[in-house]
Amino acid sequence: MKKGQKFRQYHLIELKLKLNVVVVVVAVVVVVVVVIVVVIIVVVVVVVVLVVVVVVVVVVVIVVAAVVVVVVVLIVVVVVVVVVVVVVVVVVVVVVVVVEVLVVHVVVVAVVLYRSVMSHTFSMILY
Repeated sequence: MKKGQKFRQYHLIELKLKLNVVVVVVAVVVVVVVVIVVVIIVVVVVVVVLVVVVVVVVVVVIVVAAVVVVVVVLIVVVVVVVVVVVVVVVVVVVVVVVVEVLVVHVVVVAVVLYRSVMSHTFSMILY
């Protein structure tokens, strides 16, 4: 071989090696970029899932709190209604008993007065 051919062969081998290095560097850069993109996508998905979970938990807590408030309000309303009904019944019973006692006393007094007057009148007639 001539000296020029050997130089060309070495030059071609050197170019092939440089090309191989460039291919490896490009492949490494592509892999690094793909890994970074995948990591970013995973982080975004995890953040979105966490936000959705937090929103769902907050909504559930709000709904449970609203249900508890409604139940407490209903219990208070039922207790107030029961107390009002009991008070009304007690007042009605007391009024009825008082009126009945007064009526009985008035009737008894009337009967006693009537008998007294009639007895006195009858005794005056007899004498």
